[in-house]
Amino acid sequence: IPYFLHILYTIIPKNAIKPQFVTSKDQIIVSFQHFQNNMLYLYGVVLDQYGKMTMPVQVLDSVRASASAARRKYDFYDQVVSNDKSKIAFYIIKEVEQQSVLETYLYDHNLNFVAQQQLILNGQSSIFPQQILLGNNAQLYIASYYYHQQENQLNDKAQILKLNIKEQAIVQYNIP
Repeated sequence: IPYFLHILYTIIPKNAIKPQFVTSKDQIIVSFQHFQNNMLYLYGVVLDQYGKMTMPVQVLDSVRASASAARRKYDFYDQVVSNDKSKIAFYIIKEVEQQSVLETYLYDHNLNFVAQQQLILNGQSSIFPQQILLGNNAQLYIASYYYHQQENQLNDKAQILKLNIKEQAIVQYNIP
């Protein structure tokens, strides 16, 4: 354990944000975020069961961010892991061409890039993701609800979105 802590101390900068770990019997995936020059970077690295790096730390994604973004939860990347731990998806809500977009990046258990998906969250009704799960088959399931801007209130309907990140397909299931 002391060696493992030493490795983490040398990998993760002191001012890192949201370090997250995915553990399995033979490896540990470490991800963390770091602000630098108005950019938020998402980093990842794979360690073996003894805490030794099996690859160099790599930048998984980055997004332009303001200083105030550090105080807002939704400006950070989050992750979800498949039950069999063979896949990991990182996601963030970005502003793209004046629209809120859920940007999702799918990686395998060795942090090899697999696919990317974008879901536009605002239109006539804004979608508010609540819970996100990643299936073993790389399907991303998003439980969400609508917000009607004209009525300035939540809709009484919820939905589950199923995103096939590899095939860029989205299926919507409405829940009354």
